[in-house]
Amino acid sequence: MYSKLYFIIYSFFKSKKNHDPVFNCACLVFIAQLVHVFLLLQGIKYLIDFDIPKYSSNSDTNKLAFFPIGIIWLIIVHYFFKNRIDKMSKKYSIPVISKMKFIILLIIVIILPLYGVIKLSGGDVWQ
Repeated sequence: MYSKLYFIIYSFFKSKKNHDPVFNCACLVFIAQLVHVFLLLQGIKYLIDFDIPKYSSNSDTNKLAFFPIGIIWLIIVHYFFKNRIDKMSKKYSIPVISKMKFIILLIIVIILPLYGVIKLSGGDVWQ
């Protein structure tokens, strides 16, 4: 799923002559993965009423502890897809998508799951 998402975002940025489409796509895929992981954690918390200690929504220290993990995760995503994009672009032709399709894709993949995280947390994400 994320490979296809990366390839579609890459094709959009490449068609718009973005200065660094590889890293920008990695950032968007990282954000999508991040939102999906937090949606999974909130879903588990909602279904079985189990609070994950390091993911507690009432502690800022626990949220700040995620930054080094997030940076390492972003670097791994960048290098993983940087190596795969060359193989994929040789194997498949790069489709060009419109700006509206790109916005709809981002809404479906990032915004709607983020809304789900916020609703499942009861708004505790912002505290």
